[in-house]
Amino acid sequence: MVKNACLLLVLTLTLVSCMTVPPPPPNLYIEPLPQSLTLDMTLNERIRTKEAWDYVRQGNTYKAEKALARLGPSSDIYYVGLAYLYLIQEDLQSAEENFRLALEEHPNLPLAHLGLGQLYQQSGQPDRAFNEFREVLKNDPQNPWAREQYEALKAEKTKQATSEAKAALAGGEIEKAKEAYLK
Repeated sequence: MVKNACLLLVLTLTLVSCMTVPPPPPNLYIEPLPQSLTLDMTLNERIRTKEAWDYVRQGNTYKAEKALARLGPSSDIYYVGLAYLYLIQEDLQSAEENFRLALEEHPNLPLAHLGLGQLYQQSGQPDRAFNEFREVLKNDPQNPWAREQYEALKAEKTKQATSEAKAALAGGEIEKAKEAYLK
């Protein structure tokens, strides 16, 4: 009986050690590609672009890098795709540079503004994140994820400004309290 239990335990451990577990998806919000980016593409370009973007969304950095390299810098998603890959790898400086390059080519690209907003949230810059989410909502007021992030940051900023104003008022600094309330 004890031999059978030991044998079963050894077999189970052997099988578990041979299993491969896929990497978890990135802890980021990455939207699907907007149709406006793929309208002018050929069918082959659309397929390659969708494949590359799917790898980015899955967090499969190795395959995504290869697919983006095949597309090249002339692709509309090249820089934004690289930026998300850097963000997944937590290389915030490279991610920001690539998001900026993507915005130079497409100033109203929601994918880039959403990525920058998340980057600024990770790096502790809520004011800059707030501005990026506001940019998304200017072009896509119905974006539920951006709206949620924007409203949360707005509530946080309001709470902070109110507490600053109350503290200034309690300290007798009326002008400072006015400024805080006007924020």
